[in-house]
Amino acid sequence: SQVASQVGLTLSYEQNHNDVLVSLKAPKLTTIERQAVDLVFVIDLSGSMDSKATQSRSKIQLVSNTLEFAMTQFNHNDRVAIVTFANNVNVPLDLQNMTPERLSYVTMQLDSFSAGGSTNLSGGILAALDLLKTDRTSSTMKSSQKPSIVILTDGQANVGIIETQALTSEISRRNDVLANIYTIGFGGDCNATMLKAIAETANGTYNFVETAESVPFAFSAILGGLFSVVAQNVTIDLTLSNSNNTINAVHAANFSMADDSKSVQINLGDMYSEQS
Repeated sequence: SQVASQVGLTLSYEQNHNDVLVSLKAPKLTTIERQAVDLVFVIDLSGSMDSKATQSRSKIQLVSNTLEFAMTQFNHNDRVAIVTFANNVNVPLDLQNMTPERLSYVTMQLDSFSAGGSTNLSGGILAALDLLKTDRTSSTMKSSQKPSIVILTDGQANVGIIETQALTSEISRRNDVLANIYTIGFGGDCNATMLKAIAETANGTYNFVETAESVPFAFSAILGGLFSVVAQNVTIDLTLSNSNNTINAVHAANFSMADDSKSVQINLGDMYSEQS
């Protein structure tokens, strides 16, 4: 199709009697061509983050190491925000382009973080979703970038919504912008079960940071997905040319069939470099 060719997607199909196999392949992506991202970091500044993650570093120190590494991976087309939570939720950095000046400012803010208080994990996540939704409903802001959230926490929620199932249900209900949510756990006592469930609810992944040396590996796994997006919210629309025929079955995870079974829309979501 014309739209597919504009972003380099290759559409093809094979027909065998009554069966049709439709395939779509994304091109290889270079760093310069990649889609810009809108990324909100949700940072746990509760008291438990002050405890030791290793013999020499606390959890909050490993969080700072992770953020320092992450900030070097963005360019001026990417927009980054920071939400922090403990007893209360704050937004010390709103969503702005990562210019060199912005990077210097963010780096200074990281040095000022200190841990203390309860763990309002749900409040932090929902604030990030609200921030992205507000951005996309404002006529004065760009809204074409891929929205994502990265949560850095030990997952020991004790304020707000603290049950895993209740929290994931609320995230699904409030995620109007279809943001991917990635979680990074810190400390041997982190609630990995909850963090994995949160990530799976929003098409993300869970990673664990054990030492400062493991920071690049954990965050690079997330960036690999974020930065290799070639096309967003991809759909394929198929309509039968012969009005006497109908579509009997569609082998796809997410699709909507017309009432007369003569056309179908298949939702592929985001497509990544060289994915087919």
